[in-house]
Amino acid sequence: MSKADEYLKQIDTLDKLKQAAIDELKGIIAEAEEKLAKLGVGVGGKRTGIKRPRDPNKKCPICGELGHDGRFHRSDKVKKKKVS
Repeated sequence: MSKADEYLKQIDTLDKLKQAAIDELKGIIAEAEEKLAKLGVGVGGKRTGIKRPRDPNKKCPICGELGHDGRFHRSDKVKKKKVS
């Protein structure tokens, strides 16, 4: 067996070992997430919606409407206007 063949065989062996380690760790993570879910703890995920309530009497600094703040205008390319 040449050195090149030996080297290629070692690389293949290491790739298989790496994939086995990844699969093992994914299994451990899945078990941990399942235990946390049983305990009522959420894991990961994306926040959806607004989590803080708004003061319904406060005016928006951008459009002047009551009940929401400037975060609704994040994607708008509008500057704040003074609301009295």
